[in-house]
Order: sequence, then structure tokens, then C-alpha cells
Amino acid sequence: MTLSPLVDVVPASATAPALVIVGYYMMRTLTREHVTVDRRAGTVRAVSAIDFTDLAFGLPATLTMTVMPLTYSITNGIGAGFLAYVTVRLARGEWRQVHWLLYVVSLAFLVYFLFPLMQKHFGW
Repeated sequence: MTLSPLVDVVPASATAPALVIVGYYMMRTLTREHVTVDRRAGTVRAVSAIDFTDLAFGLPATLTMTVMPLTYSITNGIGAGFLAYVTVRLARGEWRQVHWLLYVVSLAFLVYFLFPLMQKHFGW
């Protein structure tokens, strides 16, 4: 807490290189292929690390990678991804496939995103 004023010394634009590096590491996972073997069916399938054909995985990943550089915030990007994942699963009726802790974290991110609006509207 005594060092927290030092955070204000660094402008938000100075964090851009770190966000670019984080984006690079996230995009690098897209090129890796994982091989799954179904011995009963005798098939071999290579899939990317993020399955963009499934909306529950593709949309949150895209939102995460897009929101981070646009808002200069890793937190906002991760929060958008968490909320999108839970929302898609709930909309599909697959709420049982979501771990309870993900609901808790998503609720915390929802409060995080709505708090500035509530401050402005209610004058908190």
C-alpha cells in the first residue's frame, strides 16, 4: 500500500508493450495442434488449442484477445472472456458444465464492470 502511488507515475500507454506480449502468447497457442486418438473408432483428429467451431470457446477467446488491447487492460479482457463463456453456457442450457467457481468469478467481474455505471448513476 505504501508503494501504490508509484502506479500513478506510469501512464496507461506505457503498458501497451506488455499487452502486446500477452497477446502474442495467447495467439501462439492457436498454432499448436493436439492430437486426439479414438482407438475404438480408429480415428485420429488434430485440433487447435482453442476450438473456434464451438461458440462457447471461440467467442470468449476472441473477446479476450480483442478487449485487452482496446482497453489497455488485461483485467477487462479476461473479465469479458469469463462473462462471455458463462453467458453462452447459460444461454445453451449447459449451466451444469460450468464450475461453481466460474460463476463466482463472473459475478465479481460483472460487479467490476457495472460499478462505474452505478457510481455515475447513483452518485456513490
